[in-house]
Amino acid sequence: MVPPISILASPANQTPFRGGSATFSVSAVSPSPIHYRWRFNGADLPGSTSQTLLLNEIQHAHTGLYSVTLSNALGSLTSPEALLTVVSVAVWGSTDPGLTRPPADLTNVVSLASGTFFSTALKRDGTVTAWGLNTAGVLDVPPLLKDVTAIAANYYSCLAHQSDGKVVAWGNNANGQLAIPSDLSSVVAIAAGSGFSLALRGNGTVASWGEDSPGTNLPPGLGDIIALAAGAGHALALRADGSVIGWGANHYGQVTVPPDLTSVVAISAGANHSLALKADGSLVTWGGQSPSQTELPSGLRDVTAIAAGYQHTSALVSDGPPFLLTPIGWPGPVRLPVAPKRGRSPRGKRTHPRVVRRPAPSIRRVCRVHRRIITRSP
Repeated sequence: MVPPISILASPANQTPFRGGSATFSVSAVSPSPIHYRWRFNGADLPGSTSQTLLLNEIQHAHTGLYSVTLSNALGSLTSPEALLTVVSVAVWGSTDPGLTRPPADLTNVVSLASGTFFSTALKRDGTVTAWGLNTAGVLDVPPLLKDVTAIAANYYSCLAHQSDGKVVAWGNNANGQLAIPSDLSSVVAIAAGSGFSLALRGNGTVASWGEDSPGTNLPPGLGDIIALAAGAGHALALRADGSVIGWGANHYGQVTVPPDLTSVVAISAGANHSLALKADGSLVTWGGQSPSQTELPSGLRDVTAIAAGYQHTSALVSDGPPFLLTPIGWPGPVRLPVAPKRGRSPRGKRTHPRVVRRPAPSIRRVCRVHRRIITRSP
């Protein structure tokens, strides 16, 4: 007896980022025309009667189980359910599912860092999670690592800065990029390149170790720096006024900073491409070997953190505007033009970024309660 309908391919699980899109589809054969009716958590979805279900502007309310009932003149059949889980991290560029599908249970993320076919996330409790390809042990986060305030990654190596001022490294050390200098102290920001590492000290100077890379040839007059980023052979620095400077290898235009780039609150460098996050939550990209690294996915907005990897890019999507995390141990307030958050407070007053002047140790508390400290000019 020939079955009325045979399903060849059922809908697959989806993990889109908030604001993105998801597509469910089914493939089936039948001796007569098939009618489709999509269902969400067991209830019919009005108007969803095609072979493919497309969901745009994904929100957390879309999380649940999706199935489709197929019917014809001979009978009906319902597909197995597929789970849609909305994640906070958007990943694009590489087609490797291990990268483009971050862990579905990844929550409470405050910062990202990416390397070659892997990514890491700093969570608000000071712990670090990693996923992707475990080359050179990059996914083997040190078990005693805790109270982390900043992370960096590139190639097959990782760095983490703890609240006690210690820099911890793991992964590939072929070029000495994980050999932390014994006299390194007063670190306020870190960056990991392909074979080298950078650290910003509280006095504004930059330390480098590892291979002799173009990214370690610091330009003269490098002052007022609050953040660093490093790629395969190039590096970026974010100044306190929201401007960006780049140096090192420029084969793909990765250090040619767009001349109109302003109001930047975060930077990141991949192998050969660069990223900047602006105060309004938008991203600016330049350089890159492949357009897929620098072409932003549709629906991406409200970005609060970024990470550029070897062939992929990641962004943390949140519900508010991006905030600049004040560097650990920074001697004074960072004066940066920041776009005010839209909307009103419960009392009806407009909400604006708050000027905070605080000592270095409080960054540990800030990370734990997921409050990002920003400052603005009076």
